[in-house]
Amino acid sequence: MAPACRRKLLRLQSLAVLGAAALLSAKAAAETYDEDYLNQRLQVLAEEEFERQLALADEDAEEGKDDEEAEAEAPAAAAEEEEKKEEEAADTAAPAKEAEADEEEPAAKQPEKKPEHVAAPGVPKFPAPIPKKGVPAGVSLVIHDLDPEGDCGPAIASLCKSTEPGEGRFARCVRSAMSAAKARQDTVPVGAACRRIVRNFFVWVALEGSKPNPTISIDPVEGLRLTCRKDIDTLCDDASSKAVFTCLKDKKTKLSPACRHKVQRMQAHESADIDLDVDLSQACKDDLEICPNTTLPGARVACLRMNKKSLTEDCTAALFKRDKHDLEDIRLNLNVLQTCSKEVKKRCADVEAGEARILECLWSQMHTRSVDPFDPACKAKVEKLTEQSLSDYRLDFQVRTSCASDITNLCYKEKEEVDSMSIKNLFSADLDEVLFAEENPAGSVLHCLKEKSAEVKSPRCQVAVQRMVRVEAMQFGTDVKVMSACHNDVENWCPDSRREEIHTCLRMHMNDLSYQCRAEELLQGALESTDVRLKPQIFYTCKTAMDKFCRDVAPGASEMLHCLQDHRADAGFPAKCKTVVVTDMQANVQDYRLNTKLVRACKREIHGICKDFEEEGGKSMLECLSSNVKTITTPACHKQVKRYIRQGGENIHLSPQKRAKCESDILQFCTDVEPGTGSIHACLMEHRHEISKECANFEFDKTELEHSDISFSSIAEGKCKADITKYCKDTRSGEGRVWKCLEDNMDEDLSLECKSEVKKHMKLNHANFFLDSGLTKHCQADAKKLCAQHVTVAASKSFASRGALVACMIENRAKIGSHECKQAMHRMQQQRVQRNVLDPVAKEVCQADVQRVCPDEKEKGSGHVQKCLQENLKDLATDCQHKIHSYLVLASEDIRFKKSLMAACATALKTHCADVQIGEGRQVNCLLRNMEEADIDSNCQEHLADEAMWRAKNIEYNPQMKKNCNSDLLKLFETKKCQSNDVAGSKILCLSRHINEISKASCKYDVRQNMKRQSADVRNVPTMMQECKGDIDALCPGKAAGEGRVHECLRDQKSQVQSAKCYEIITEIEERAKNSATLNYNVRKKCRSETRRFCKDVEAGDSKILACLGLHRKEAGFSEGCTKALVKTELEKAIAKHPVQAGMDELKKYLSSHRGFFDKYGLILLAGTAGCVVMTGFVISFVVIRNKLWTPYNQMTVDTAAD
Repeated sequence: MAPACRRKLLRLQSLAVLGAAALLSAKAAAETYDEDYLNQRLQVLAEEEFERQLALADEDAEEGKDDEEAEAEAPAAAAEEEEKKEEEAADTAAPAKEAEADEEEPAAKQPEKKPEHVAAPGVPKFPAPIPKKGVPAGVSLVIHDLDPEGDCGPAIASLCKSTEPGEGRFARCVRSAMSAAKARQDTVPVGAACRRIVRNFFVWVALEGSKPNPTISIDPVEGLRLTCRKDIDTLCDDASSKAVFTCLKDKKTKLSPACRHKVQRMQAHESADIDLDVDLSQACKDDLEICPNTTLPGARVACLRMNKKSLTEDCTAALFKRDKHDLEDIRLNLNVLQTCSKEVKKRCADVEAGEARILECLWSQMHTRSVDPFDPACKAKVEKLTEQSLSDYRLDFQVRTSCASDITNLCYKEKEEVDSMSIKNLFSADLDEVLFAEENPAGSVLHCLKEKSAEVKSPRCQVAVQRMVRVEAMQFGTDVKVMSACHNDVENWCPDSRREEIHTCLRMHMNDLSYQCRAEELLQGALESTDVRLKPQIFYTCKTAMDKFCRDVAPGASEMLHCLQDHRADAGFPAKCKTVVVTDMQANVQDYRLNTKLVRACKREIHGICKDFEEEGGKSMLECLSSNVKTITTPACHKQVKRYIRQGGENIHLSPQKRAKCESDILQFCTDVEPGTGSIHACLMEHRHEISKECANFEFDKTELEHSDISFSSIAEGKCKADITKYCKDTRSGEGRVWKCLEDNMDEDLSLECKSEVKKHMKLNHANFFLDSGLTKHCQADAKKLCAQHVTVAASKSFASRGALVACMIENRAKIGSHECKQAMHRMQQQRVQRNVLDPVAKEVCQADVQRVCPDEKEKGSGHVQKCLQENLKDLATDCQHKIHSYLVLASEDIRFKKSLMAACATALKTHCADVQIGEGRQVNCLLRNMEEADIDSNCQEHLADEAMWRAKNIEYNPQMKKNCNSDLLKLFETKKCQSNDVAGSKILCLSRHINEISKASCKYDVRQNMKRQSADVRNVPTMMQECKGDIDALCPGKAAGEGRVHECLRDQKSQVQSAKCYEIITEIEERAKNSATLNYNVRKKCRSETRRFCKDVEAGDSKILACLGLHRKEAGFSEGCTKALVKTELEKAIAKHPVQAGMDELKKYLSSHRGFFDKYGLILLAGTAGCVVMTGFVISFVVIRNKLWTPYNQMTVDTAAD
């Protein structure tokens, strides 16, 4: 393409951004129209737009005739009025469209000078450029103002009647009238020719004022020099006259309010017309050749920016300076202002202009979730401006003004390097050359401030650095160094990610990133982690959640972020907020250095117990800290590591190494499981016997930690929070203490979800020895000694033990040496007795029996199923029967294993069995012995009746009887009088039938106590309920068991009993009752007081008490009830059987009634006589001894006196 045609295309591209592209495309124009006609059409378009927009270039209100002194006295009032008019005029302006970034690049070579344009017939001529020499047409050099006789005469006559001519007052009056008409949306009362003259006048004033020795001294804004007199003397004293205005613009923030307002108005006019900005227009004189010669407000500046890479060095530097001013105040960038005017009014109306405040407001507002969407065009402009402001420390107002001292102290090398380079070298190269060149210092000062943010001292500079971090988090690559380091990584790992998602995506691939990019992500991520406001996606998405769940939490110091993380699973938590929070958490656990709080808290541990992982960093350090959490003594570090562990427990994606180890298992077993709330961990635990050993080890370690302290499980702690507060508020954490407290209160009113967690906890503990803190701490030595073969399997931490080690320890409980281990194992035994299902083997072997025997009990709970299996023990399969039987045996050994019995008989235990040693069923035996006492309440009696019934079924359920009667049973086995098995209590029955052959007193005593219980309740007689059920139903319907009622009923109707075996048992029990007062419930009950009164010293057995009662039945105080009860006994036979007892009783009566003086007082006399003899002997002995001792002494005394 010819150079001339290419230049025309560049001009067409620039105007296309201003709106002309809607008419013609560059390519079509080049192919269809000749060059002259193309120029003519562009001129027409520009002229039409010029007529519509010109009023925006002048926003001065008509100034009164007050003299300079009056204006100097009250500049603020005038400034306020003019500013108001400026804002009104700006609101009505249409946006001047900016150049598109993706248009064809202009030629790098400066274009040749364009030929004169020839206007087509009937097309208005484009306004001619300002002549370089001389006074423009329509301007009077005499009065330095518009010529009243020229084209502006009518406008001056109608609009400026009271305005004094001279010093540009007419020009300002007309310009103000045009702006006011535009503000009112009225027809501009000034013709096109006059408008051109007004513009040319102010351009001429600007050019003349820039000369070293200007011939005129007209302020671009009336009263500027007078208002700024003191500021000029103070701040710009050494500036030449041509540089005064430039100095005022550079030091705008230090100016007085009135002066600053004047300078602002001057800049506003310069922003509308580049020729009014002499510094820029002169520096870019040649560069403007590539831009259309238009007076559209801001059009040619936009053209320069679009073609920045092809500008000369001087123009680039001047444009950079102009950008610095425009970025400070969005009102100076007409293109952006017009695009965003509605958004400014709507969202930032209360924000004071200047110091980049409106730009910051718009940036924040466009990310805030709102029902009213943010204008996309404005959003694009704001993002571009924000990115531009952070491309160099000199372009960002806050950094430039607030961080000067910190930059000097911390980043002086970077500053020197950047300052020493020309703006052209820094920013005019192609994007690839600038952003992807590591040696290019662009943005290095800002990046240095980020790196050394912890050392920044100025609070305002700290805020500025935080803004840089916040913007980079949403607009990846705003930090030039980040883009330079990570552009290849973005292409490799995050090509489809939105800009605000790139940092998160890169962190997800932290281990795959290049060294430089990883370093940048660690820096950015660490800074973001300090404050939720530095994570805009979370901060703006989660406003509702923060108000609802974290109202009392301050945003800073990462506490707000932690609050959102902690509540993300709560009901009512916004779904979008939860998504961004969880995604952020997943990204940040890829490297411990992304968590600033953890790094600071765990400095000692990182350099100590985990120093070997310091170089490796990343996830390995987090896993090291997690593995050693129990040894971490620094409270702050322990808290942060616990937080990491809790989060990984909720979501396996937040524990990257665990997820990596279990990846294949998750794909195999948990593909359809959504992560969160511990669901994947729960799935893996359901398949813990199938997953890989590596994954099982990780799951075991996680579970072990949670079992040692419930606070390591946010899920369990959350579900049990209210119950912990209610029942365990004073319980110290650690060593499973809180879990134990909850276990002990399982029968209380625990919430269902907490009870479910506790049950799962208990099942795992019983299946895996090393998950129980108590067993792990106290029983390892005993376990190695007693169950070495099971320890190896359990120690593999792969869930392979399945409770075998715990079962082995229970079987060898009598051999455990450690007292602490005995206590720990006692707890396990108690839990298994109360819930057999905690034994994995029992659960497995009884599964079929539960379905077959107790199908209707499953819905009622495990307690009902267990009771059903016990009641149907004989119908169970052998393996299940053995397991259930073993726990019944275990239960009989200690009343603490029977919580309901212990609770029901608490008072009786204190009253009757307080001194009885626990173990071997002693306390239960004590209660059973006293169950017929009057002070035993009915509830306790009912529980004891059930206990007696179970004990009657098997001698194994009577630990003391089994121990005491072992030798006697062996003898009975040898003589074939008893069977070696114990089917339905056959051993107890055999001992009862052969009680007189028992040689051991303790055994005989236990058997007799059991026989007493048999006499009270048919259920306590082995096999009787089985053999007599039909006869009981037929002969004693509705008769309650207990208190001998069914026995008496059956005996009274014995002749009608159908079952021969039942008849035999009835006869046997009846014979006992007839011949023994203690084995006859009716006699025992009715004759209780008589037995204590008359027969308290009589030894039970062989009808002795019965004989005693018979001998005293006619004495005073013998009750009628007892007498009647004795009628049904073999009373006479008993008395005849024990005649000696009767004779001795008669003898005692005779001696008692025939005692004489010596019978009554003989003992006393005997004692007195003995006392006298003793005293007499003592006196005699004393006298004799005294004489023997004193005779030699007296002789020695006489000898001494003689000497």
